[in-house]
Amino acid sequence: MLMIPDPEKDGNLKDLEVDGVVVRQHPVTIDGVIKHYDVAIFFEDLSEKDKGIIAGYIKRKGTS
Repeated sequence: MLMIPDPEKDGNLKDLEVDGVVVRQHPVTIDGVIKHYDVAIFFEDLSEKDKGIIAGYIKRKGTS
């Protein structure tokens, strides 16, 4: 399950039932402390609707 903030519902999390494999992860370190991880995921068999939701999230993150 992938949880993405849904801008159409005040940022509440939207659950997507998707299959994927983490192909890369990179720790983000601030002041010597790992704060979170950036990850790359290869998704398998995404519906067009789920592709749109994920693409919209990535686009919003790129502009913030």
